[in-house]
Order: sequence, then C-alpha cells, then structure tokens
Amino acid sequence: PEGNRDMTMDSKTAMPATEEGMSSGSAQSPDVLVIDQKIIRNGTINISVKDALKTKAEVDAILAKHKAYVGNEQLDNNDYQTNYHLQIRVPADQMDALIADLEALDGTVTFKSINARDVTEEYMDLETRLTNKRAYLDQYRQLLKTARTIEDILKVREQIRVLEEEIE
Repeated sequence: PEGNRDMTMDSKTAMPATEEGMSSGSAQSPDVLVIDQKIIRNGTINISVKDALKTKAEVDAILAKHKAYVGNEQLDNNDYQTNYHLQIRVPADQMDALIADLEALDGTVTFKSINARDVTEEYMDLETRLTNKRAYLDQYRQLLKTARTIEDILKVREQIRVLEEEIE
C-alpha cells in the first residue's frame, strides 16, 4: 500500500554573531562584542512512499546515524494507505544532513517547510534572572549563618526554599 510520512524536526543551535562598536574619532581597534545567538529551527517534511513500513525502518537507521530520536510517533493504518507521523528531535549540527538523507529516500517529497526563530533575547533574560536568583540565594545562606532568633531562621529558610524552587 502507498504510504505517507509526515515528519516534524526540532533543532536548537547556537551561532556566533558579532557587533562592532567604535568610539568616534578614535584610531583604536574596534571593541568586539560576541553574542552566542540561540536559534530554534523547526521543520516539516512529508514524503510519499510505496512501502511505509520498509521506509520507517530506513528512517530509523537515518535517525541513529544523526544522533536523532523520535519524540512522538503516530501510525494511521487503513485499507488504502499507511501513514506515519513522526516528531524527530535532532542535534542542531545534524539537522541539515538529516533532512538531506530523508529527501534521498525512495519516495516523493510532497511538502517541506523549515523555519528558524531567534530566542537569544529570551535566553539572555533567563540567564540573567537565574544568575541574580543564585546570588540572592547565596546572600540568604550567609544570613542564615548569622540569624539568632527562631523567627529569623524560619523567615530566611522560607526565602531560601522559594528561591531554590524558582531556580529549579
């Protein structure tokens, strides 16, 4: 029976970007600020094949080759066709090669869409908040060492508990 494979791929990658700034009138070399961009790439590819079960085994071998895995799998099988819907998780540096191998399967690519989203700002914001919370946690631990009353100890421990939960 004719089969159709619908695959969604997710990948995260960090790519370096630079911003250069020069002070006006200065003959000095420019300061370079290096920012590790955080890019999330997603893609969808539909491949129509003659034998979905055979092709699924080939896809499994491709996934192993690229250190990828199936995050979610759905099989739709009826009298007319067999459809696999796979959500594939792949390391960022392997995504393009994995897509090329999937496109090389014995079948017809009927749909393909790849997109990227820059999440650097959100990542940096979370990193900053996490760093600040860890600093507060260290300060509360120092306060706990100097707390003298039971009431103070309980208040500081509660703050430590809240911060530890937020950090996790």
